[in-house]
Amino acid sequence: MPGWQKWSYKFAEKFSGRFKDKLICVSEFDRSTGIKNRIVPTEKLITIHNGIAQPNFLSLEQARNELLATYQLPATSYHLIIGTIANFYPTKGLGYLIEAAKLVCEKNDKIIFGVIGDGPNKSKLTAEIKNQQLEKNFLLLGSKQNAWRYLKAFDFYICSSVKEGFPYSILEAMAAGLPLVSTNVGGILEMIENKKSGLLVKPAEPKELAEVILELSQNKNLAAALGRQAAMAVKEKFNLEKMIAETKKVYQV
Repeated sequence: MPGWQKWSYKFAEKFSGRFKDKLICVSEFDRSTGIKNRIVPTEKLITIHNGIAQPNFLSLEQARNELLATYQLPATSYHLIIGTIANFYPTKGLGYLIEAAKLVCEKNDKIIFGVIGDGPNKSKLTAEIKNQQLEKNFLLLGSKQNAWRYLKAFDFYICSSVKEGFPYSILEAMAAGLPLVSTNVGGILEMIENKKSGLLVKPAEPKELAEVILELSQNKNLAAALGRQAAMAVKEKFNLEKMIAETKKVYQV
């Protein structure tokens, strides 16, 4: 985003903030950003984390059949499917994920990466996949309505973003009981406890991302433990009822 556009958004927030009693942030990271940029007085800013109800996922078999139908991949052609849901924008860091996939597949060419989504960077990503000779290992699965329904198709969930708020896609992956590997950006540190409910890596570091993916692919016990803890965390900390209750309190003051 060009500097003038950032300034205009900031100005609009500051101006409209004069007429707001409270401004709800989805993470402490966002709240700190609001304080740093003096959007509104500190006492107006409050954090309420996003929450979700338990999703109704497709079964592993059904999800894979629907997602991979175009590619006609026999089950023997892969060991693991590592997936993500992302719009094709630069902030999602999918270029770095392609670089990481190249490093991973040099060690294990039976690992497949799948991305559910679409967007303006599709042609650029497609060209990079071809350039890295990853056509059989890095699959652009297209945009899907209620994409979260397909999460059980994946063995792991990856978030490669360089900028985030408090993404619902990660909450949904946690609810699916998937082991998570994510960049440590935005409010994600408030969602994932590193080495307990997921593994966190630096953004824009494909080598580190590849190393963690390979480590997790070789440690089934760790993967299972991370998935269990993630599912427990989303039920206890990030459920829809809690989010609604905390939001109601703001309006009852």
